[in-house]
Amino acid sequence: MAAAALPTSRPNYILTGIDNWNGWYPDFKPDARADDTWSLFDGTERTRPKPDEDHVRERLRAKLADYDAKYLSSVSMPDPSGPAVLHQFFVTLYVFANYYARCEHEYGYRRAFWEKQRDWRAQNARVRRANKMLYDRIHPSMRGAIEDVLDPAEAFRELELKFKTPDNLIVQLARGKINSLTLSKCSNMAAYLNEMRQNAADLSRLGHGMTSEEYVTEIINGLSPAYDDWVEHYNEIASDARIPTLSVQAVEAQLIAREHILAQTLGTTTKGKGKGSFIE
Repeated sequence: MAAAALPTSRPNYILTGIDNWNGWYPDFKPDARADDTWSLFDGTERTRPKPDEDHVRERLRAKLADYDAKYLSSVSMPDPSGPAVLHQFFVTLYVFANYYARCEHEYGYRRAFWEKQRDWRAQNARVRRANKMLYDRIHPSMRGAIEDVLDPAEAFRELELKFKTPDNLIVQLARGKINSLTLSKCSNMAAYLNEMRQNAADLSRLGHGMTSEEYVTEIINGLSPAYDDWVEHYNEIASDARIPTLSVQAVEAQLIAREHILAQTLGTTTKGKGKGSFIE
């Protein structure tokens, strides 16, 4: 049974390297729990070896031989000095009793093997599902590292050793993503704000959240020169103690509206001259 299909639009759905391990891990873990495979990844549930049927036959043969020896030594044959018919009756009863007890003993041992086989098959189906889930949730370039690893816990540890980094380095990487993000790298203002929001959320999960002022400053730092007049107006408002500070939501709404105005203006002024851009 394949793992449930999940939306690949989630930013940390695919592990791409050390830069998004910290976002990928808390995204992957609840999905694995929901799929009943997380215990296979964290090692709390060990994978069972496949029951060896040949080994079981040998063990069963040895156990039955041992049982026969103990049974024969503990049970006496009927006294042959009595009447022949009665003696034959007790011999037959003895044989059937021994046969029944032996069959019961053999069945009990075989049932234990069948239960082990059933449990192994059930877990093996989950192991295959876990391996597929992990394989689908990492970048194709990284799949070779775990392609031949059958134990989900070993495969997960392999990825953890390669891509999990110390917290201070993860914080630096998260800050670097925020500092390097610019509007020119995104398709439009909405995409820019959405990516900035996601990067800030990653930093917050590390315990290094930004204040509203810091967050707006990062947004402003990544804007293109086309927004210089808006930035100047924002700074005037921010420096006036009599005017309430704009919320993050208000800033984002103004930037979306400003983008719309710039698009209309650009469409008017560049008609017949080739299309320009206010993103760069």
